[in-house]
Amino acid sequence: EIDKNGGKDTRKIKARIDDIRTKIIECEMKLDIIESKDNDDERLNSNNNIYLCEMKIKEAKAKLGDAVGVKNYIDSCDLLKSMIKNIEYNTLEKLKKRIIEDTNIRIGNVIDRDNIQIDKIEGGISIKDRKGVSVGQALSVVYCFIGTMFEKSLKKLPFIIDSPCNSLDLEVRANIAKIIPGLFNQIIVFIISSEKASFVENLDVAEEDLQFLTVYKEKKDSEEVKLISGYEFFDKFQEDESNGL
Repeated sequence: EIDKNGGKDTRKIKARIDDIRTKIIECEMKLDIIESKDNDDERLNSNNNIYLCEMKIKEAKAKLGDAVGVKNYIDSCDLLKSMIKNIEYNTLEKLKKRIIEDTNIRIGNVIDRDNIQIDKIEGGISIKDRKGVSVGQALSVVYCFIGTMFEKSLKKLPFIIDSPCNSLDLEVRANIAKIIPGLFNQIIVFIISSEKASFVENLDVAEEDLQFLTVYKEKKDSEEVKLISGYEFFDKFQEDESNGL
């Protein structure tokens, strides 16, 4: 008796599965009609096809656009868009002006012997009444500009510099070392041994606010990286370009 009942239940389940499969096929056919973009398919109309429905909506909107009063609405929208664009432009210009003013104050405090001022910011920084500046002056202007941008930021993040004095002469290095600390709340500088001269000793920072970390490999092929904290080791360390980091 149990086997017979089981057989009947199995047949019912199979019949139910076949019925579901048939409905799935029907749904897939309807979905094909809904999503089709075949203009030659006679089965399609605006009631059963998304593409034709959207076309009909566009036609209806076009007719609506010709209705009385709608043109005024469209004109009002265009006017509003124009006002928003003007507000955006004026806000950006005021922001640029404020950044230039604040940066020029910083530049005046940093480069006190030369009258260097930013004229405008349009795809780059233009210096007022000058065709060019020295490498040291250019770096000073850039660091002052970045310092102003950091000051206006909602997030307080450290400024990270990689090789700030690469290829610079000793005098320019010394000037950059004196300038950078006063422009940012916190800075992280990556330098190699050959860049230390005239830079480290001229950093205008209190000793307790400085931290020196030396990162290096003892051997070129070694995977072990060593990290030593403290100025004494940092000062004496001479990097082997083929081994060190």
